[in-house]
Amino acid sequence: PVITAVRVTPTSDVRGGQTVDVFVDATGQRKNTQIDELFRGPVDAEEVITITPPAFSVTNQHASVAIPIEIPDTTLTIIVTARDEAGVVSAVNTRTIRVRDVTSPTVSATVNPGQASAGRTVAIRISARDNVGIARFGFAAVTPSGDTIGFTPTLAQTSGLQRDSIFNFAVPANLLPQQLRIIGIAYDAQGLRGQSAAVTLAVTDSSAPTVTIIDPVNGSSFPL
Repeated sequence: PVITAVRVTPTSDVRGGQTVDVFVDATGQRKNTQIDELFRGPVDAEEVITITPPAFSVTNQHASVAIPIEIPDTTLTIIVTARDEAGVVSAVNTRTIRVRDVTSPTVSATVNPGQASAGRTVAIRISARDNVGIARFGFAAVTPSGDTIGFTPTLAQTSGLQRDSIFNFAVPANLLPQQLRIIGIAYDAQGLRGQSAAVTLAVTDSSAPTVTIIDPVNGSSFPL
């Protein structure tokens, strides 16, 4: 038998969570009885298509495989053969397609204490996880108007599938009372970015009122 066509959908850049469909055409001097499809890569699977009734020429013999959602950038190899009624196997037909990671890191953030005056330092805990590996992670402090303050975003180089660290954040001494949003940030080894839900850091007033006596002036005498 001879494999005359192998059509793969999608043709390239398959993303995690997608399904790959393979359609095979074959012909031969004897009747074809079976199509074998092997998948190697992020999925190791075998699909056997029994041709009923056997035929000299077959088209669109279909098999599919689901790609896991959480995978690194890799390739999927598809190996196809046909078998006829005499047990003769065709030459191997191979297709290779690229599979891309689409899973961003998951990130969480906490701040302790949740309230601080200007000039104080608070502890910000960032936890990040990724199927490929965390490359950088940290946090940003954002004002109500959307501006970042201090030396943020603060990002640390790292590695590993999961990271959990505490960062110290010094509230700028000249910052007026307001509600800051603390956002955890992480990038994986493929450059995909994830961020946490925002947590609130309340910046409180630490300055006591200044009082000046205008009248009477210092050193004046009280009239009799």
